[in-house]
Formats: sequence, structure tokens, C-alpha cells
Amino acid sequence: MLMSPRSIVIEDLREPTAEPDVAVIMAYCRYMDNCTVGGVLRSLIRQILENHPTAIATVMPVYKAHSARQAELMDQDALKLLVSLVRRFKRTRVVIDGLDEISEEGRVGLLRALASLPAQVLIFSRPLEPYHEHLPSLKTISFDAQMEDIQRFVTTSLGEHLGLATKLSEGKKQGLQTIASAVQEKSQGV
Repeated sequence: MLMSPRSIVIEDLREPTAEPDVAVIMAYCRYMDNCTVGGVLRSLIRQILENHPTAIATVMPVYKAHSARQAELMDQDALKLLVSLVRRFKRTRVVIDGLDEISEEGRVGLLRALASLPAQVLIFSRPLEPYHEHLPSLKTISFDAQMEDIQRFVTTSLGEHLGLATKLSEGKKQGLQTIASAVQEKSQGV
């Protein structure tokens, strides 16, 4: 699970957080990472601690109790701790990217957990209509990338990759078009 990829949305949300009473935390889930509810919750806790060291006072009693028993922080305990941490702030923003990359059971669990947080939640995902009931205040915005957008993005990205550009130098245009077409087809407009 990659927790801090370069993202324009994340950077824009974090920018005004010079305020100590605002927290911005995020999770980026990829299908190959096997994201779990507990893993996402623990990562969100870790990010709060990294960005707001004074929050350690809230975490220490839980840490000591679990260390003494040599017990792992279970999902329900992680959620309780995260709720306690989030309540320390005037405003908390949570961004989840790739909800659709989590198992069906995990999606439901994570949506229920997010619904219990006193936070603003932003989710990026392919459409997941059956899950709306788990996040009652959910507002959706739907958009599809145009095939030309995907083609342009892939062609530009690949053209900027020095090693690949060198290997494709002879038939560069043809090679880039072939790769871009394959990515475009697999993306299904996403």
C-alpha cells in the first residue's frame, strides 16, 4: 500500500495545513498491494503521528497496553484510536484513492469505518453504486476520461521516459502509438 504518492489533489489539500488543528491523511490502494481495512486505518494513524507529533499523547496508552500483551492492534481498536485522533483536530480531511482496488469485504468495512469518522472524506474510485448505503452522506461526481486524453497522457509520459525513448528511437512514433493504444484499451475509459 503506497501511502504518499505524488498527487496534485493531496498536495493541494495539504497546503493549508500549516494550521496545527487541521489534519490531511490519505491512502492509495492498488490491487496488487492487498489493502486491508486495518492496514489503511493504521496507515492513517501513522500519518497523523508523523505530521502532528503532539498526537503521541493519545496513542501512547493504546501502544503500551498492546505492547504489554504483545498484541497486534486489531481493526476495531485502530478505528477507535483513529476516531480519538481525528477528534483532536478542528478539521480532518481523509482521501482514499483506489477504493475499487480493495476486496468487496474490505470496501464495505472501510466505508463503514470512514462513515464513523468526524472528517471530510474524499474517495477516488470507479463507480461503486452498491456501496453508497455504507456512506450515507456520499455525494458522487462521475467523469470518464476521453480516449484522446488517455492517448495523450500515455504518449507524453512514455516520451519523457529517457530509457524507453532511447529504445524506441527508430520506430518511436509507431512504438508509442502501439503502447498507448494497448493502455487505452485496458483502461476502459478510466
